[in-house]
Amino acid sequence: MDRKGGETVVGHALQKHAGRNPDIWGKVKGGPDQINQMALKHLQEILDAPGEFHRVKNPRGIEFLEKKLSDGRGVRLNLDGTFKGFIDQ
Repeated sequence: MDRKGGETVVGHALQKHAGRNPDIWGKVKGGPDQINQMALKHLQEILDAPGEFHRVKNPRGIEFLEKKLSDGRGVRLNLDGTFKGFIDQ
């Protein structure tokens, strides 16, 4: 995965969302490797959790796949299955 400032794209996304919603994502601590591991853990938990991905369309008409959990965490993927970002409710 690509890196931004030492974090993967997934790690960078977690930092943004955890900063806005630490009650949902937890506090992000440590260096890039720890952040990346925490981000991958969240991603894997969302992917493995019961529930389906749903096609959604943003206001510009671009389609994505989204999966949201009851705890407020979620993930958005591009239609080719690549990571787009975390989402929270």
